[in-house]
Amino acid sequence: SSCLAAARSEDIEMYIGAGCFWHVQKVVNMAEEIVLGRSGPDITGFTGYAGGRDSKGEICYTNYGGKGQTEVVVFRVPRERVSEFAKALWSGLFENHGERQDGTNRGGEYRAALGLPGGASGAAELLEIWGRAQG
Repeated sequence: SSCLAAARSEDIEMYIGAGCFWHVQKVVNMAEEIVLGRSGPDITGFTGYAGGRDSKGEICYTNYGGKGQTEVVVFRVPRERVSEFAKALWSGLFENHGERQDGTNRGGEYRAALGLPGGASGAAELLEIWGRAQG
């Protein structure tokens, strides 16, 4: 049925951080191309800030660390492809025995982050998929 097809192709919006977001965006966009077959305007990965407690006013490059934010990349993946996509991202971002590839940028504004719809407690299935992706 068309309802079932629509349910299977539901995109899930998530974000990941693992150091400088330019490096992370490159890995996300490459995974979108290789794993999902996307290109050009169909690529969904874009940079931003997340994870801070202070979201008042403008959050930008000059103040995000002081507001407790970290650099992340937001992307959308079809629900049925999350596992495959998570494995590709994990291997691209943490291929050196679980260490992130960006060894230069340090501090809270470059910490690892994973954003799931509903948070960790509201997305147990997705959290489990990401856990398995770590190998």
